Amino acid sequence: MTIPTAEDWRALARSAPWLWQSVEFELTWSSWSMVATLDTPLHAWLRRPGDVRVEMPEGEIAIERRGWLGPQPPDRPHTRRPDGLVLTRTLATDGDDHGLYFHNYYWLALLDPQELADGVNYAGDVPITLPGTDIRDVMVTERFGRTTWWATVAPIEHYYPRCSCCAMLPGPIANRLEYGEAGPPAYLGDRTYPAQWLVGLDLETGLPVSLSPAPGETAGDSHSMRILAVDEPMADSLFT
Repeated sequence: MTIPTAEDWRALARSAPWLWQSVEFELTWSSWSMVATLDTPLHAWLRRPGDVRVEMPEGEIAIERRGWLGPQPPDRPHTRRPDGLVLTRTLATDGDDHGLYFHNYYWLALLDPQELADGVNYAGDVPITLPGTDIRDVMVTERFGRTTWWATVAPIEHYYPRCSCCAMLPGPIANRLEYGEAGPPAYLGDRTYPAQWLVGLDLETGLPVSLSPAPGETAGDSHSMRILAVDEPMADSLFT
């Protein structure tokens, strides 16, 4: 088996918007930033550009929405590598996944995890895209019968989350973006953050199906996704 490189892993992380049109998954989402902690999976059906259904663990419908925001841009400017994965692209914030929104912007980062690959330098007049994470120890496994690319991921100087208040890799860098050099207000209390995370990307979709603090790190936010279907027909009645 050929082991992907760190650059291969980055390319997969930035490719998700071009790898699937609809997806069904179960998601366990444990996060300090959540309104409530979910210890059992929620169930989601998503169909671009704006069809969303999410059922909570108890079976009640959290959201059921069809065609939110109306027509979306058909694509995003990007270039591809010879293997079809994305080499360069516009920022996730310039994309069309707002129609799939649920709860907060961590959810949108789940659907387009570019922040795990690319950062931004805003020091000059024109933002420059450059690595925002350190990627190491790439490996490949099967997870729930699906090929998964794993890496140890650490945010570095130009890490640029989709939303700094609910970053996929929370810590001092995201806090500086959110609160400035002064850091979080005192009422939020002191937090110790992992320095690095173990992240698994589903090879078919580019979706981050697992994210948790790397072994030996302090406790932190995590999620686990089990993909049930990709690009299979979905009845309109699911979303209305």
